[in-house]
Amino acid sequence: MAGQPLPQMTVVRPPTNGQAIASLVLGIVGLAVLPLIPSILALVFGYISKGQIDRSGGAQEGRGMAVAGIVLGWVGIGIIVVAAAILIPVAVYTDVLN
Repeated sequence: MAGQPLPQMTVVRPPTNGQAIASLVLGIVGLAVLPLIPSILALVFGYISKGQIDRSGGAQEGRGMAVAGIVLGWVGIGIIVVAAAILIPVAVYTDVLN
């Protein structure tokens, strides 16, 4: 048996959930460009894809991307809330002065 090649083994990885990728991308866009709509969509896609991945029993990957999208989505929402809490009173106060 000496001299015979060893059998080749290929490792097939499960596919990455597309909604998890979308969640991560939308979370990044929500922080970098437009905070409101992409952040909300990042949360929606993130929670849906995390549930799908958990139910797949290892048939899908991307849970980390889904969680990252969820975190970035909540950070984007937090930025909106803080900005509104600052800008709305300032706008009302400056309108009262004029």
